[in-house]
Amino acid sequence: MLKHLVQHVGRRLSVKQVESGNVLIGGGWPAALTSFPVLGSDPKICLQESSIIGNVAVALDVVPALAGLQLIRSWSGIACVSPDHLPVLGAVAALPGVFIAAGGSSFTLGPTYARLVSELMASGQASMPLQLYRPDRFSDTVSARRM
Repeated sequence: MLKHLVQHVGRRLSVKQVESGNVLIGGGWPAALTSFPVLGSDPKICLQESSIIGNVAVALDVVPALAGLQLIRSWSGIACVSPDHLPVLGAVAALPGVFIAAGGSSFTLGPTYARLVSELMASGQASMPLQLYRPDRFSDTVSARRM
């Protein structure tokens, strides 16, 4: 049914079909932490019914062919988001040899982020410009707050 990943620019949606035929619907709909975990422990996350309903509604609106399918499972995860909601990709200037590939739509675009940062690590150049996503874009903000 779906040969390509479908991601909506203006709405929370990503839809893709896996080899087994199942369709994965996502898009960053919120869940809730029921407790704040200590480092190294598993967080307790509660799915929100309104998020599941909203996510499926957007998916049906964008891909009406999904209407005959049944929801078989749901899950949530924790995603890190930068202050400007863009990914953080590239070398950390203050820590030579340290690179970051995180944030943004990392559930969907993680493989692309990994490829771009690995190119940067191997050759010093990525196949796409990463200037907008560089980790040190926040360093001026951090320095200003310390003053």
